[in-house]
Amino acid sequence: MKQLVLSKIPKKKTFFGGSFLKKSHAKTARPISTKLPMHIVLKSSRAKGIYSFLFPKNQKIVKSLLKKTAHMFHIQIMEFSNNGNHLHLLIKGHSRLEIKNFIRTLSALLPRYIQNRHKGCESVLPNSRMPFYEKEKTISFWDQRAFSRIVESFKGYCVVRDYVLMNQLESLGVIPYQSRKTRNSSA
Repeated sequence: MKQLVLSKIPKKKTFFGGSFLKKSHAKTARPISTKLPMHIVLKSSRAKGIYSFLFPKNQKIVKSLLKKTAHMFHIQIMEFSNNGNHLHLLIKGHSRLEIKNFIRTLSALLPRYIQNRHKGCESVLPNSRMPFYEKEKTISFWDQRAFSRIVESFKGYCVVRDYVLMNQLESLGVIPYQSRKTRNSSA
């Protein structure tokens, strides 16, 4: 009898979204863990100037929406970094549905509130006299789908935590920005 070779069993993917889905639709479900922390990145190239997440008014919006949605879906935010055009989150949730709804709700509400297109805002009122052909076309605020990765080990958790902290320090101007190539070569 031959022994079963375990190396041929495919490994479960621990990441999803971002540039991996840039030109195609998702073929698999987003891997989500309720026992391990998850690193989530939301990136937007449209978040510049008054739409930047670091714009004083928008910083308050980002923090309050993050707190509200995390409380609504029972998500624990372990680390958070606002970098102007992208957000890093290190979260932990209790159920798959709550984590999915948290990502979906946060990525839907942030652009609405930052671009003043939420309910109660003058630009959204139905009695607007602007003709339909002059109204701005709906363009996606986010570059790609939210990137998420399950952090599987304590060492991985420490690396992600330090990475989010380094992003916080870069956005505050405490340390100069380093390109990814420089970061990887020095690590």
